[in-house]
Amino acid sequence: MNKSRERCRASRRVTCTLVGGGLAAALAGSTWATVTQVDPGASVILDGDRNVLRGRGTLGQGNADPFNVNLNVRELKMGSKILSAERGDFRAPAVVVLLAKDDSGAFTEVPPAAVARDAKSKADFRMGLTPDLDTPEPIQPLDILSTPDLGRMMIEDGSRATRTQIFMTVPELDDNPLANDDSPELLLMGGVPREPLTITPILSGTPGDPDSLVFGEPFKVTASIMSNGLTGLSVTFAAAAAPSPIAVIGLDLSGDLGLKPGQTVVGYQLEVPEGVNVPLKMMPVGVPDDIFFGQYGGPDDAIGTVGDVLLTVDTPAPSPPLAVPELAPQTDYAANLLGFQESDQAFNTPPIPPLPPIPAPGSLALLVGAGLLSVRRRRS
Repeated sequence: MNKSRERCRASRRVTCTLVGGGLAAALAGSTWATVTQVDPGASVILDGDRNVLRGRGTLGQGNADPFNVNLNVRELKMGSKILSAERGDFRAPAVVVLLAKDDSGAFTEVPPAAVARDAKSKADFRMGLTPDLDTPEPIQPLDILSTPDLGRMMIEDGSRATRTQIFMTVPELDDNPLANDDSPELLLMGGVPREPLTITPILSGTPGDPDSLVFGEPFKVTASIMSNGLTGLSVTFAAAAAPSPIAVIGLDLSGDLGLKPGQTVVGYQLEVPEGVNVPLKMMPVGVPDDIFFGQYGGPDDAIGTVGDVLLTVDTPAPSPPLAVPELAPQTDYAANLLGFQESDQAFNTPPIPPLPPIPAPGSLALLVGAGLLSVRRRRS
């Protein structure tokens, strides 16, 4: 068995997962890259109850009449894969970490409270919301990045380089690691950048602890590659100066992101260079590593789900691939792992009652034992 999978089986924690992959040939300079794009004839993106892709036989140009309302993504055909919101194919991350490059050249964390809601405030990150979603209701970056809707994006200021890291609840692997196939594991959605973006898989580590993170191979997304995914739709964001044509591309874990057979990922990092300020977000659409589910006989044996996130808990072990972040006043990772903000319910699940804080490792084992016991009692 691969050593990374052995470590995954041996480690026992509340961990984080991902779902999906993708391809279609696109030439960028002298480098071949494979990405999938939206099939408009077999996809559903709604303005109210109207499919705005219907009748659009070709992709490639921004819509001359931008949409000022959120566009709800219900179904996308990307290469050979059909992704459905109703089936839960779009996987919401459990933790989001934002970072910006400081004067020393290091990337430092940007707290959610420092993310701007308007175009006038000076901030490294802005919440890209269509006017109908730009309400006084509280909202977090996790809310924006938890749905595939086109009216919710993060917009970088462009004055400094930034990084967005998303972490899943369970490790993910490529569904076909020996092929550069057209079944994507990650979607990149948003505008076309003037400079290349960099997407890097996160193989292991703890959210909020940069020294613990182990990265895979970086993948450059050029303007040429992103342009191949233009949907023909443009969206107006309240925090942006002008409407943005929206592109959607799908990336394959092995073919595009260099994942080797037997390797898994726990998250992704998107690096945006200085000078780029287009709306962007990543959306995992891959398949969870079945080793995690096998430990409990299936998802029913996990301690619970929040939206599309499965929470699985094991007993502590040294050197886990993804640890629960330390509970510190300056972060909200624990809250993010246990639930999504109720202000963003248009796509995901109905509001849920608040859950108790994550217990310390010692009491965590007791909680899991009690939870699994109650599951067995209910089944009997």
